[in-house]
Amino acid sequence: MKLAMMLVLVGFTLQHSAAQSFDVASIKPSPPDGNGSQTTWNPGRMLGRGVNLKQLIKWAYEVNDAQLAGGADWTGSKFFDLEAKAEGAHTKDELFRMLQTLLAERFKLALHREMKEQQVYVLAVGKNKLKLQEAQGRPANIKMQAGPGTGGSIILKIVGQSVSMRYLADYLTDIVGRAVVDRTNLSGGFDFQAEASFTPSAASDKRSLVTDAYLDALPQLGLSLNSQKMPIEILVIDHAEEPSPN
Repeated sequence: MKLAMMLVLVGFTLQHSAAQSFDVASIKPSPPDGNGSQTTWNPGRMLGRGVNLKQLIKWAYEVNDAQLAGGADWTGSKFFDLEAKAEGAHTKDELFRMLQTLLAERFKLALHREMKEQQVYVLAVGKNKLKLQEAQGRPANIKMQAGPGTGGSIILKIVGQSVSMRYLADYLTDIVGRAVVDRTNLSGGFDFQAEASFTPSAASDKRSLVTDAYLDALPQLGLSLNSQKMPIEILVIDHAEEPSPN
């Protein structure tokens, strides 16, 4: 087991050493009066404001909360501002590999992958007719709005634009607090709209209520969300150090 772990870590080191790097990169603690977290990228630049290391790892490796484990408390509680630039135009995948290299260099980040059996939700095509419209080319986005219903209920309205099923699965993972695995076999982006109602109470758990609302809303789109146990690949943080400001 120890030998296998060493080989995985060596693999990560070789990957980072062979990868392209940013030409200029700055990482420093976020100001205490920051306005939340933000990440953006374009073909030559990546920008993070008010982000912790775990958020940066999820960004760099395109994983969600349920696919990341380990790490000291500070990896999720200390926030940084990051700005990195590369000469010329680069694809998203190239920039993410550069970010992986940067995290290994500045945070001394070491990771390994392993399979772990978890209770997950499987996103699939349901029994109802699909009601997903072809995307109109707008930026990918999902908006959730809550409004008053009747008899003390709340109406949850969900509007999506240019949403791929991978995007929807990752979005739902953050909502329901459990990994959502895409098994729809649907490609491309879609626009959609659905709504569901629920009645909160003093004893209600907010996450459970919202999860139930999505379980009610998704069949309107011809989709289903079913709970089952399966092995999924996760990233485990083995080592990380706080970076020196620069």
